Amino acid sequence: MKKERPISQVTRTKEEAKASYDKMSGWYDVLAGIAEKKYKEMGLQMLNVKNGEKALEIGYGTGHCILALARSVGASGKVYGIDLSEGMYRVAKSKIQKARLLERVDLICGDAAELMY
Repeated sequence: MKKERPISQVTRTKEEAKASYDKMSGWYDVLAGIAEKKYKEMGLQMLNVKNGEKALEIGYGTGHCILALARSVGASGKVYGIDLSEGMYRVAKSKIQKARLLERVDLICGDAAELMY
């Protein structure tokens, strides 16, 4: 029988997490982008979002998956994203603008624990 590992407790506050991600937002892709790329690609493949669909990404970070989702949903779909970090919001928004996909994406900076859903 496989022994289950205990779930690690989060010890930092939301304010500490936000401050941390704000600080590293400008270089996050260099630091974690390569290490996370494989898992992001696997997740996107498993989601298999199609043209015309709507998608929500919680914690979009620098926007790698948001861009991929925006391309997948096409002109008739929509991607929504929420992230706690204003720094990540600015980086992701810039990428979306450069890719000319603003009409497909609605990003907000906020706390996903307070969504109305």
